[in-house]
Amino acid sequence: MFTCRCPRSGYPDLATVHLISIPDRSVVELKHPKPWLNAFCDRQISHEAATAEILTTLVAALAPHLLVVLMHYTPRGNFTTYPLVEHRLPRLRALERHDPLAHAVANADLLEARLVDQVLARGLGS
Repeated sequence: MFTCRCPRSGYPDLATVHLISIPDRSVVELKHPKPWLNAFCDRQISHEAATAEILTTLVAALAPHLLVVLMHYTPRGNFTTYPLVEHRLPRLRALERHDPLAHAVANADLLEARLVDQVLARGLGS
């Protein structure tokens, strides 16, 4: 569970972090970013800024072809937020259909759509 603090009230905000990645040459074992993510627990930062920072930091460290970060925050004041940010190399748009990377991108796009549907359905109580 990801935790940060509301920049206005200082109350804790809890979220689940969802990542979709097509790595290039660098990968990270999921246990390694855990201490870094846990360091957000004492930071007063908005949901959107935290999500964007996670994306930019991982992109800078890993230089992936594609990275999607979706955060599913617990409700606060009857509002639930689902910030979603994406890094996609521009050259991914011009891939030939038979390129294996094009298949990976298509799968990642499908997974992103399913993840968004699943998170929203869970968040809306369906």
